[in-house]
Amino acid sequence: MASVDKTVKRGSTQPWSFTISDTDDTALTLSDARVYFKMRQFEGDSTHIFGRDTGGVNSDYIAIATDQTTGVVTITPTVSDWSNVSDFGIWKGEFRVVRSDTSVWVTRDYLFSFEQEIA
Repeated sequence: MASVDKTVKRGSTQPWSFTISDTDDTALTLSDARVYFKMRQFEGDSTHIFGRDTGGVNSDYIAIATDQTTGVVTITPTVSDWSNVSDFGIWKGEFRVVRSDTSVWVTRDYLFSFEQEIA
């Protein structure tokens, strides 16, 4: 099994920050980019638990850093995001970056481990 990138508590609304990078771990410049994020239960799942889109759906809860050359994206989960997530498990978060000059620039996946729900 691949290593877990983030451990979070179900129900938490604390922001998550990620640096989206290429295969050489060089941070991507996100100028003129649209960033999509989907939380899925497992690889290949056709549905998602929740999604974010810097140019559309839930754009209030995803942000590209002011310095867009850093590749940093922050996602803020909401209470309703957790309605379909069990208390324990490994979940997959997928990023897709689309730029005006290419339809799909990069896809980056993260594995999440969820701990007990916040009381």
